[in-house]
Amino acid sequence: MRNLFLLTALLTFAFTFGQEGDKKGNKREMIKQQKIAFITQEVGFTEKEAEKFWPKYHKMEEDTKELRKKGKELKKSMRDIESKSDKEIKKALEDMIQLEKDKLAEKEKFMDELMDFLPPKKIAKYVRAEVKFKKVLLEKLKQRKGPGPGGQK
Repeated sequence: MRNLFLLTALLTFAFTFGQEGDKKGNKREMIKQQKIAFITQEVGFTEKEAEKFWPKYHKMEEDTKELRKKGKELKKSMRDIESKSDKEIKKALEDMIQLEKDKLAEKEKFMDELMDFLPPKKIAKYVRAEVKFKKVLLEKLKQRKGPGPGGQK
């Protein structure tokens, strides 16, 4: 059963990596599917572990999505620093610090939840898989964009 699960994840990964999305939302969904397949393959979840992991992961993603959205709004509000008072700037800086604390608290909460049902080695594999996936994704983006300024990558 585990092999079937992994095979399905690998096929999903291979299939979605080879396709082009025609809309921004579709591309995001494809990347999300690729990430799920990649993490599943890298960590080697059992069926029970996967059943517990993915709902918690998706909840954490939703929560951090809101925090990222707040961060974007905060940065946008601070674009024109020259027109802001010292009091406004100080408040924005304090808000940025609080936002970073909130992000860290969310990650800590997620890791604590994982400790309830995953062995530490698999949690470490998950963390490594997240980093590895970002590298793979960035490399794919670089390849699509082609050489940078001056013909360099």
